Amino acid sequence: MKAKTYLELSFSVSEQQQELLIAFLSQFGFEGFWEDNKVLKAYVEKEKWNENSHSLLKEQFPEIQFSISEIPNQDWNKEWENSIEPILATEKILVRPSWKKVENNDGKLVITIDPKMSFGTGHHETTRLMLQLMEKYVKPNDFVLDLGTGTGILAIAAIKLDAKKCIAVDNDEWSIENTKENVVVNKVENLIDVFHGTIETVRENNFDVILANIQSSIILPILPIMISKIKPNGKILLSGLLKEEREKILFSLSETSLNVNEEISENEWIAFCVIRN
Repeated sequence: MKAKTYLELSFSVSEQQQELLIAFLSQFGFEGFWEDNKVLKAYVEKEKWNENSHSLLKEQFPEIQFSISEIPNQDWNKEWENSIEPILATEKILVRPSWKKVENNDGKLVITIDPKMSFGTGHHETTRLMLQLMEKYVKPNDFVLDLGTGTGILAIAAIKLDAKKCIAVDNDEWSIENTKENVVVNKVENLIDVFHGTIETVRENNFDVILANIQSSIILPILPIMISKIKPNGKILLSGLLKEEREKILFSLSETSLNVNEEISENEWIAFCVIRN
């Protein structure tokens, strides 16, 4: 069988624009994305990328600079696997890909994540901030909702932290497929229900904790729905938020029945634990 040739598209793009760019590129059959600071790398089979898709990209994102290079299939596989290393995401949680073994985990909670087209390997600040909050606020027997589950890392972490059940939701079909695979690899498939949809399609209520590692433009408009789905004194953990948006976020929270219980940060990112009155 002839080896496939892949294209690597490398973008100079702000972190705020990355989610929009990933959503746009997903329609063209891209098989992987990787972030390195403010550079986004996207991978697609050469035969799936043509002049029309190239023109549509430039039309949709005229201000973004990018380059294209070819990667033979064997190099693509090696680069993809070598680029992801086990990482101690928090003092307690170790995240690793299935192809990297960890000999001595010193009692850490080990989560195995094989990413596809969604972020969530523990390498990004927003994921680490969320995991730090989860260590503190997810309690045994909690009922948890994970919005925008991505790779499923947060849903899996919730169960590893002894939550009794987690509903994992994402509006991206690739993320749902990836989450289902990772849930099975971590042997928690009986405790996590994975659904394609949004918070509006979630039937369950009375959650103890809601997790949302999503950009502010999505989080803030759905705060009232999140509030309606958590118990009194229930917790919402918010990440994916930039420090420069802090005042806007705090103002939006002040107009709800949510109180900020804790705020943490790493580099330009912030995360909150808020509690329903």
